[in-house]
Amino acid sequence: MDIFKDQPGLSKEVYQIGYQYGRAGRPDRAKRFYQYVIDHWPESEYAIASQIGLIDTQLAPDPRRDQGQIGQVDKAFEALLEAISKARPSAKDIYELAMRYRDRWPAQAARLHRYNAEHSSKDDKYTLWSQVELAKWYIIDGNDVASQGAIDRLMGVYRDHPELGVELCKIANTYLEALALDPNDKVKSGYLQKAKALYQYVLDHSSDPDVSRLWAKAGFIRLDIASGNDRQVLEQVDRLIAEYRTFEDLSGLCVQMADLLYKRCFGRLDGGCNRSADIERALNIYEWIFPIASGDSRARALYGAGTCHYQLGNYNQAVDRLKALTEHYPGFKQAATAYYRLAASYEALGHAGVLPVPEAELQIEQAYAAVLEKEEGHSDLAGYAAIKLGRLYFRKSQWHDAVVAWELAYSRFSDRQEVLRLFVSDLANCYDMLGDVRQAVVWYRRAANILDRYDPRLSKVKSRLKDLSGR
Repeated sequence: MDIFKDQPGLSKEVYQIGYQYGRAGRPDRAKRFYQYVIDHWPESEYAIASQIGLIDTQLAPDPRRDQGQIGQVDKAFEALLEAISKARPSAKDIYELAMRYRDRWPAQAARLHRYNAEHSSKDDKYTLWSQVELAKWYIIDGNDVASQGAIDRLMGVYRDHPELGVELCKIANTYLEALALDPNDKVKSGYLQKAKALYQYVLDHSSDPDVSRLWAKAGFIRLDIASGNDRQVLEQVDRLIAEYRTFEDLSGLCVQMADLLYKRCFGRLDGGCNRSADIERALNIYEWIFPIASGDSRARALYGAGTCHYQLGNYNQAVDRLKALTEHYPGFKQAATAYYRLAASYEALGHAGVLPVPEAELQIEQAYAAVLEKEEGHSDLAGYAAIKLGRLYFRKSQWHDAVVAWELAYSRFSDRQEVLRLFVSDLANCYDMLGDVRQAVVWYRRAANILDRYDPRLSKVKSRLKDLSGR
């Protein structure tokens, strides 16, 4: 690699070699080229790109494994900040880099935002946006002093940057989200009042047709939902729609409010809950919104409406909404869950005799198969879909298909006996019906070890195991 050292213009080319090695699944080779760029061209923009490459190739891609590499993560981001200080990228570049790591390493993203807020131009919008993200991070982290300091700095420049009104409302929303996550935290107990003060501040310092007023008024409705003071929520949303129907942000904000009502029913928000009433109110908002919404907001409204109909037992309507979602928005991030509820709705319609059994089974099979495709078999949802598929194939005497589905489920739930009890004896029976004695014995033995001693299936499993073992 010494051939590169006297050619300063090659930083890009050396970085790209490392990048290609990374894509090819050869992190050790990629690391050598990335480190070479960092060592020989530390002020180059590709020194930053190489440091990012090192982070992406050295650190575990699965966030669940990050706990064991905290020190390594700290060291990697310290080196990244050093590279940034030498290359001095734009505020926009630093902001986008921080947002890249926001979900996986929020504390490290906050470090990048803090650097941007402190070292980039104070008038740059990306510097201000980093200040916004810092305020949100401090709120979630429970650092009341730091969050208030960040908010005060934003208020200090609000007059010159009226677009910050929407961002201040988003910070207020974060207060409510943080409170919902930890309603018993003493620091967060005052977050309702802090959110209310921010919404009011925006109203007091803006005038129509400023979009920030829409956000603030929507915020007050969110506040009522979070505090349980929401008997008039449908009337409030109706007035909001009438007043701001032409505003692009309206549908997304209304979907958020419906989401809050729905989530409260399942213990994720503070405040009292009449479950069916809250679901009905959430459903009303979703149904109002999706005809006038577009893009992601319409997809979320269809998903919400379908989910509410499913929870309320309106299975025909659930099918209508969820089919519209999956057909028109196949890339929707919760498409797998939508397919799962679609399949469950078809099951209910089949059991009730609303759909002929063959038609219901075809739709159920296609929907659960879509869950497996979307999740690539790597989630609990995919595992449960595989169990359902196996049960469908078992009823139809499609033994081989049932084996494939249930073995996929076993690979997902191999250490969770309470789930394995749902299907493991029937999986053994499938191999038995296929005439595969060796595999049937393997799975009957597993079933004998997994089933509860009071399970009526256990005696049949042991009897059949004895018969096959004696051959």
